[in-house]
Amino acid sequence: MEGTLADALNELERLRRALEAVSEDLDAIERRPHLSLRLAAEDLAGQRAHGIEGFIDHFAFALKRKQVELGRVGTPPDSA
Repeated sequence: MEGTLADALNELERLRRALEAVSEDLDAIERRPHLSLRLAAEDLAGQRAHGIEGFIDHFAFALKRKQVELGRVGTPPDSA
């Protein structure tokens, strides 16, 4: 039983060191200047904001249109 516990602890220590190494590598990558990636991210951020506003505008329009349809007919289209 003791051998199994020691083996498990050794394996956990090995995994902890491996995760620390990966973490250090990721930190180094984040510190590198990636101009092309930053420019692409800025472009996507602008498109995303426009996309959300466009979605909200379309959603509001669809709601208004549905209200007009229900107002004209008087009953929901599914109940006909």
